Amino acid sequence: MGYAYLEDYNIIKVISDAYNKNSLVRIVNENIELKLINKQIEGKFHHLYYETSQNLETNKDYQIMVDYDLINLHLGKITRSSLFDELNYYDGDLGFIYSKKQTTFKLWSPVSKEVKLVLPKLNKIYDLSYTFNGVYETTVKGNLDKQPYYYLVRINDEFIKTLDPYGIASSLKEEVNFVINKAKTYKFKSKNPSFSNYSTDNIIMEAHLKDLTYHLNEESNFLSSIKMIDYFKDLGITHVQLLPVNSFYGVDEEKKDLYYNWGYNPLEYMSLSGWYASKPNDPYNKINEFKELVDNYHLNNIGINLDVVFNHVYKHDMFSMGKIVPGYAYRCDQAGFLTNGSYCGNDLATERKMVRKLIIDTLKHYVEFYHIDGFRFDLMGLIDIETMKQIEKVLREINPNLMLYGEGWVMQTGIKQSLLASSKEALPNIGYFNDTYRDFLRGNPFKLDKGILMGAKINKDQLTSFLKGSFGASQSINYIECHDNYTLNDQMDLVKKMSLDQKKDYLKLGLGLLMISQGIPFIHLGMEIGRTKNGIDNSYNESIEINKVDFSKINLYLDVLEYLKKMISFRKENPVFRLTNKSMIDDLVKLVEYNNNYLVYQIAEYEIVITNTYDVFEYNLMLINKPGVYIFQNKKPY
Repeated sequence: MGYAYLEDYNIIKVISDAYNKNSLVRIVNENIELKLINKQIEGKFHHLYYETSQNLETNKDYQIMVDYDLINLHLGKITRSSLFDELNYYDGDLGFIYSKKQTTFKLWSPVSKEVKLVLPKLNKIYDLSYTFNGVYETTVKGNLDKQPYYYLVRINDEFIKTLDPYGIASSLKEEVNFVINKAKTYKFKSKNPSFSNYSTDNIIMEAHLKDLTYHLNEESNFLSSIKMIDYFKDLGITHVQLLPVNSFYGVDEEKKDLYYNWGYNPLEYMSLSGWYASKPNDPYNKINEFKELVDNYHLNNIGINLDVVFNHVYKHDMFSMGKIVPGYAYRCDQAGFLTNGSYCGNDLATERKMVRKLIIDTLKHYVEFYHIDGFRFDLMGLIDIETMKQIEKVLREINPNLMLYGEGWVMQTGIKQSLLASSKEALPNIGYFNDTYRDFLRGNPFKLDKGILMGAKINKDQLTSFLKGSFGASQSINYIECHDNYTLNDQMDLVKKMSLDQKKDYLKLGLGLLMISQGIPFIHLGMEIGRTKNGIDNSYNESIEINKVDFSKINLYLDVLEYLKKMISFRKENPVFRLTNKSMIDDLVKLVEYNNNYLVYQIAEYEIVITNTYDVFEYNLMLINKPGVYIFQNKKPY
């Protein structure tokens, strides 16, 4: 007895422990010739490779006879072949297409031999018919609004349960998807706003919905976040970036305080997490509350950007596309093992056509249905360049003002670096987080060294470069702190003990530099009030007590908040700090004076003193005695 696998459309691998050169190997009941083209011996097993005289069909059952033993032909490496990708690309609608009279269901699964739709509430099962390019389809009569559904797919010999990769709503614990009548969902009062596009006019603040709203003690984080609009508005923030809101692993959607998670464990991409909703098992509730969140921010001229995770999923064997097309959705090395550039056990093969389509369709769904204003791509350096180019093209045809930016770290993932969207291969009109800017200001959070915010010597060339937008002004996401790593406040405690007043002085220096540096300022919620994670750097699954933003500290930091508001207003009022043309920046920014602890530069009618020392010195008849950004307009203090 042995095993048989379809390796490519015309290649079968037979594994047998009883092979001899006179063995008869053939496809039963098919007039298809088999030719032995390679033989390898591994232990007591023979790996025999046969070439077929014609291509086989991936959605069809075949049996291989080896001598007189019948072996079912199972799925092999074929899903990773380029021909498989070409032949099975489908450019139409997937998921469900709802009307009150009927609902059509479409599932892309070119290797399934059978697909069944299960409607558990109605106790009905329907067979889907294979159409073309890997798509199975069926239409069910009647009004299926709010009906739960899932699929049973048979790839080899047994049926397995799977959710719909295109499901837009799911139940608790992601057991079923739901049919939704989109026309019944929350109606936007605001128009899809035309905020300034991906540009240096924007100021982003990053927030996790639990961290943001924990102090309000309300059931829905989606809705309670609306009460925080005045906070962002008062500061002058243009865009709030939310950590992932799609369905993810690591929390209990009913017992909401039992676990905590940042959300970088994707289970479903188009379906929202019930952890943030007041009624997590009601699919309309999640949708309506999130739409209401977005609408209220838009009514106050604040955009909502989403953090999206398309570099990996929580577990490769739990992700629906991984189930319905085994081996297709992930990158593998030469030996066939999953690559692990993400350090999460798998890397999505974004370069494959139907993975790319799922990503683009997901983003279109958020832009068109939820009116999302931008996306921050987690580990964007693992996503291929062509996918990012197509994302930009498709999404900016819908909303030309969309923000697109991400982490451009250079990472290994089994394909050439030149094909990946890292900062090394920077794409125009897409932003990249500037970690060299971060490390210069605060010190490297991994090495815990000193940055200029902790008294390190000011390097005039580096600082001048950052003031000019070191990465390219329109693409540099300038930040000091984000959800990752230690907070600035905690790193200060670990590296250099300071008094509260000293911390606030250096915090003002950092926030001031963010606002006068060419590029796009990015602020982590709570940094402005001395946010702490109790010295924990990676708090992705720590308690809410560790991760919450303690707004009771506002009174301690009122002077910092007022300073930040003033500097944001100053930036908005002065286009010279929001330039994009490199030659114009080089012409305008002039170094005036420098020593180890302060630098003076001129831009337009402003002279700006940047110092990180408590040494006393005089500039333009002004006595400067502590760290900060000091602005002079036409030689007079601003």
